[in-house]
Amino acid sequence: MVSGPYKLFYSDPNILVYERIDDWWGKDIFGLPRPKYIAHVIYKDNNSAALAVEQGDVDWAALFIPSVWELWEKKGLEIGTWYKSEPYFLPDGVGFLYINNTKEPLNNPAVKKAIAYAIPYKEMLQKAYFGYGSQAHPSMVIDLFEPNKQYIDYDLAKKVWGSEDGRVPTDLDKANKILDEAGFKMGPDGIRVSPDGQKLGPYKIKVPYGWSDWMMMCNMIAVNLKKIGIDVKPEFPDYSIWADEMTKGTFDLIISWSVGPSFDHPYNIYRFVGDYRLTSPVGVSNWAGDWERYKNEEVMELLDSVVSTLDTEHMKKVYYKI
Repeated sequence: MVSGPYKLFYSDPNILVYERIDDWWGKDIFGLPRPKYIAHVIYKDNNSAALAVEQGDVDWAALFIPSVWELWEKKGLEIGTWYKSEPYFLPDGVGFLYINNTKEPLNNPAVKKAIAYAIPYKEMLQKAYFGYGSQAHPSMVIDLFEPNKQYIDYDLAKKVWGSEDGRVPTDLDKANKILDEAGFKMGPDGIRVSPDGQKLGPYKIKVPYGWSDWMMMCNMIAVNLKKIGIDVKPEFPDYSIWADEMTKGTFDLIISWSVGPSFDHPYNIYRFVGDYRLTSPVGVSNWAGDWERYKNEEVMELLDSVVSTLDTEHMKKVYYKI
């Protein structure tokens, strides 16, 4: 059952094909789209997908293409992106490193803050992302969208993270100091041990095999976490295995997506990441959100408050509090 102008015509593990509905209900209002069929090819990895774009086998693509500018600069192809220079694309949602909040001592606030300082943000953006994005603001709000800026407490972010723009700086010395002060002592093997004797690792950081940009990020994050005494090993399973662990909450660390803006204020991102009413017990699959199993009753009250008003000043206070 569909409401749009296309319906499923054919599918197998390698392709999905949709057929235009010529007696579509909306044709007298919108007209009919020109393509009779639209086919979506399922590529095994980023490299094979990018090659298909380069060879002209696809007309439109929402996938990762390394060094996209080379397609027109070196190869002279008529390939278009939103911008002709960095970041080339418009952002949608925030990509997160999700840390499982049910696993100790990974869920210790000091450990999570140390991890935040250890991530090589700028290096990842250039080497893994080819400049296609920007470092996320720690508020989790995309401040590249002008309407969102009013909902970010920049002064607080600058004070907490000690940076000019309020973003988290990469600072391994700071990360090590945080763990030292929290009582996580460095063991003879270079792995820290919690005050109650638990080792910080080995943990696994996972993304699906073939997602080359996120695979490189996993490797880069693991290298830096080892430098602060957290043992993390990258692992790249089949997508179905990764998604199963993500939605059931059985992972250690994963890189994954979130949601698009959807509103002219940040409700959607906070609900997806932090509303425990969306989630399910560990081991039960759930795609709705809160994969890291964060639970905070005060945040629930604030989220309900912010969508029960049109008062912008009230919204700002609530989002500052969150």
